[in-house]
Amino acid sequence: ILTFTVLFFILRMDWKIALLLASIASASTPTSTMVTIRQYKAKGKFVDILLQVMALDIAISLITYSIAMTFVTSASSTTINVLDIVLPLVYNFSSILIGAGCGFLLKFLIPNKRTTDNRLIIVIAVLFGFCGLVTSFNVSPLLGCMAIGMVYINLTNDDKLFKQVNYFTPPFLLCFFVKSGMTFDITKLASLGLVGLVYFLVRNIGKYCGGILGSVVTKQEKKTKYLLGLTLFPQAS
Repeated sequence: ILTFTVLFFILRMDWKIALLLASIASASTPTSTMVTIRQYKAKGKFVDILLQVMALDIAISLITYSIAMTFVTSASSTTINVLDIVLPLVYNFSSILIGAGCGFLLKFLIPNKRTTDNRLIIVIAVLFGFCGLVTSFNVSPLLGCMAIGMVYINLTNDDKLFKQVNYFTPPFLLCFFVKSGMTFDITKLASLGLVGLVYFLVRNIGKYCGGILGSVVTKQEKKTKYLLGLTLFPQAS
C-alpha cells in the first residue's frame, strides 16, 4: 500500500506500473533467510516467528501479484473478461488443494518402516511431480509446496523428513545464488534513477513498519518488534 501510494500519488507513475511494482515489493525471498538461519544455526522464538511470517508473506505476495497482473492485463485490453480475473485465483487455490493432497499422500507413501534413502527418494519424486504439474499451467508451486509441508507435519508430526530433505537442498541453493549473480548487471543500476531509489527506500520502510505493526497487534516482545522488519528486506524476484 505504501509503495503504491508513493509511486502513484507522489511520483505520478502510471497506475498499472505502480500497482505491479507495489505487488512485487511485498515479496520477500525465503532463500537467503533460510541459508542465514542454517549458517548461524539460529534457533528460538524469534526464528520461529520469522519463518511463519515469511511463509505468510510468500502466500500473500503470490496472490496479490496474480490479482494485480489480472487487473493490469484487463485494463490494457478493450474488453474485460471475467475469466481473466477469476482464473488466476482458481489456479492458485487449486495449487494449494493439490499440494494438500500430496501432503496427505506422503503420509501413506513413507511410513516409519521405510529406509531413510527410500523416504528421501519418495518425497523428492512427489515434490518434483507436483512442481512439474502446476508449472505446466504457469502457476507458482510455492503455495502448493507450503501446503504439502503443512499437511504432512500436522498429520504425522514427523520432523525427521524435513531434516532429510535439507541434505538435498544445498546444490539447488547454490544454483539459485549463482544464477542470481549471473543475471545481476551492476551497470543497469544507474538507469533505475529516482524511481529505483524511491522504490528501494519506500519498500524497506513499509517492511519495517509492517514488522512493528504486526508485532504490536500480536503483542510480541520488544526485540521482535524492532528486528522483524529488518529480516524481511531481502527482495524476491
